[in-house]
Amino acid sequence: MEHDLIIFRARSPQELKERLILLSEDQKAAARLAEVRVCGSSILVRQFEFPIMPSAMLKQALRLEAAETLSLLPEEIEIDYRLFNSVTDKKAGLFTAISSKAVQEYLACFEGTGLIPVRITANSIAVAQDFLTQQKNLKNNFCLLHFTGKNVVNLAMFIGSEYLLLREIEYDSFTDAQQEIIDSLKYLLGRSAYKQLDALYFSGDTSGKSELIGILQSTVELNTQEKTEPGLKPEELMFSFLSGINLLKRMAISLNTRNRILAWTNTSLIICAGLSIALLINMLITQNRIRSISSSFSMQDYEYARKLQQSLK
Repeated sequence: MEHDLIIFRARSPQELKERLILLSEDQKAAARLAEVRVCGSSILVRQFEFPIMPSAMLKQALRLEAAETLSLLPEEIEIDYRLFNSVTDKKAGLFTAISSKAVQEYLACFEGTGLIPVRITANSIAVAQDFLTQQKNLKNNFCLLHFTGKNVVNLAMFIGSEYLLLREIEYDSFTDAQQEIIDSLKYLLGRSAYKQLDALYFSGDTSGKSELIGILQSTVELNTQEKTEPGLKPEELMFSFLSGINLLKRMAISLNTRNRILAWTNTSLIICAGLSIALLINMLITQNRIRSISSSFSMQDYEYARKLQQSLK
């Protein structure tokens, strides 16, 4: 739980529903917002690279690619993407996709719970995002291996602070995991200008994984030369990049937007309260003046005015 946000990890709407049932009333009362992090093959996370094209055409191209991978029609897909800022001669970035039906089923799980879903994203994206919030002074080119449970590892590789590979790898044996991870690293390093990583980080449930970690540490060759790039803070750049990916963008207000609206509303309420107080004070002052004018007339003044009126008749 983060502030008033509850985070749920689930492979399916049914699993999310089961987690919501187990949620205590105290937990529900402590938070009003919810984020769903989807695991498994039902959600797609992939890099993309296209020639320069309008945003509408790019989104359609990504939708077609996702539809082919997920075996769905393009109109049955929800997608979101972010572009790499450093790439200017083409459209390159990261996108995620899931079926629209699954999104609706995830949203339906929250009916009657009192929780408001504000984000649906891939767990592999969220894992990397969480790591970046917890770490400082990271190397420029690094790989994160985050272990979830007994046989799942999330791989996130950051190159030049913006290019990255995000994968969720399920394995039956350490040998399978080792080969899959090494092949993934070789693939992306072969496509980049950097042929070596500066660092390899491990997080999550690392218990029982010491053999695999040791093999990877001895197999993956790291660059030992110190490089300094003033002003470059990859953890800040990539956190902003990853946290902006949200499959509910068309249907929900993001946390940042929600906070801005809340701040604007609070400011407006304060201004309205101030104006109300000022009007109340002004009304009281006016009433006091009326009372003081009324009290200044005596009975003698009244009789004089009455006689004057009669004489005029």
